[in-house]
Order: sequence, then structure tokens, then C-alpha cells
Amino acid sequence: MSNVTSSGYPVQTTSKAGDQFTIVRNGQLMKLTRAGLDTLINSLAPGTVLELTDTPASYVGQQGKVMVVNSGEDGMAFEAATSGNFLALSDVPGSYGGNAGRIPTVNTGETALEFVSRNDAAPDTNLTGGFADYNHGGGTQAYTSGDGWVKMINDGAGPATNETYLPAGVTTLYDGTNSQFDFSQLPNGSIVTIRVDSITTTTASNQVIQARISAAIGGTTPFQLTLSQQQIKASGDVPMGDSTFLYVVDDNTRNNPAQLEFKSPKDATLTVTGFAVKVNIRGA
Repeated sequence: MSNVTSSGYPVQTTSKAGDQFTIVRNGQLMKLTRAGLDTLINSLAPGTVLELTDTPASYVGQQGKVMVVNSGEDGMAFEAATSGNFLALSDVPGSYGGNAGRIPTVNTGETALEFVSRNDAAPDTNLTGGFADYNHGGGTQAYTSGDGWVKMINDGAGPATNETYLPAGVTTLYDGTNSQFDFSQLPNGSIVTIRVDSITTTTASNQVIQARISAAIGGTTPFQLTLSQQQIKASGDVPMGDSTFLYVVDDNTRNNPAQLEFKSPKDATLTVTGFAVKVNIRGA
């Protein structure tokens, strides 16, 4: 095919959405709209680091390694952290292991860098957060007069359990195996609101039913917060949809479990539907 020159064509310096373009592809002319040309260019351009011609072809077997210029100085390669790499510095963490998604920040002693979750590194302004719903898989819980405070059982295995909207960087707020809340992934300064959805079947008139949150279980300073107290005039089914909040300000609350507990002076049957949890976190 002979060369095509611009001598017989006006010069265009701008491009508009309705323009038509002609390109040579595999020895043939192809006419494209502006949108079609953009799509073609994007399809030919690399979309990931591994698709580049001067980088490794796979991440497999490279966990914890860093990317450096290769010895031939004509491309990139994965190498274990050695002298000259980030992990070899004396004031940084010694490993990337277990720190996926975390970011480096100056430690509290202002002497070195450490990896922390994005929530912990957030500034102390504004509020962010999320919520979750832990639905019980089913079944009732018998309560016998004189049992005192007992843990409300919720296995979190019900079909309505929803952890889609947890705060960024938080994978769970609840341990269904032990029917306990887990605040260990929350930064200090978080506010946690908990709502219980349940039905209590009472067995006597003027029966008092109570519910509370017991927190920092096993910690240095465990504590309790009242959730609900009702005096029921006649026996029967009593719905409960009460809520209260607690705040996470130290490792005593953060790193020890919490649970919802129930108490009544008379026999009762407890049917838990689920626990809803809302979290507000300081920082944008």
C-alpha cells in the first residue's frame, strides 16, 4: 500500500466526539469513531503491572518480596528484602507478613515506622463507620429461675447475617462460636451501638425481665451496661428491641470480648432473632 500524505488534507489540531479516524491495522485500513478508537487503545494497553513487558509475569511465590531494577538494568524483578530495601532499614518493621492492607506510619514514640490499619492512622476529625447484623440460626433458650445473669445465645449463622457494610479495614465484629462481640479491630475512640431483637416468653404475671451488655470479659476491669428492664403484667410473648452504646477507649475494652446477658426471677424462654451493631469511628 502506498504512503498516504497530508498534502491534500486540511490540518486538524483538535478532536471531537463525533470525529471519524482511519488507522492501519495488519496492513488494512480501519475506520473508527472517537469512542471506538479509545476502546481499542485501552484494550491494547497493559492493565496490570504483570502485563508490562519489563516486569515479572506472576506474583506466585513472591510474597513479602519487593520489586527492584534487575541486575541487567533492563527491567524489574522480585527480590527478598536485603540491604537497600525498605525492610532492611533499622527503623521499619521486619516483615510484610500479616500486614496486608495496612500502611506505614510513625509510631507513638516517634522513633520509627510501624504498619497500622487505615482506621488507626486516620486523623482525629470527622466520623466514619459502618454496621453489621448477626442473625441467629434458630432455636430457643430456656431460662430457669435462679440462674442469674446468663449469656444470650446467637450463633450468627442465620441467613440474614450481614457483614457487607462493616467499617473499612474491619472484617468482623462478632464471634458466633462463643456468642460474643469482638472489638479488637476497632481503633480507640470508636462508639459501638448494639441493638438486640428477641422475644421473651414469660411464665408469670408481673415478671421482671432484664438485659445488659457485659464488656471487657476477662480483662483488668470488666463492666456492665443496662440494656433493658421491663415488668410484664401478664405471662406471654414480650418483644425486645432495645439498644445502648459503649465506647472503645483502651485495650481493656478493645481486646476482650463482650456479650449480651439476660436475667429474670421467674422461668422464661428466650428466642433471639439477632443483634445489630453500628460503629462510629473517629477520623475521615
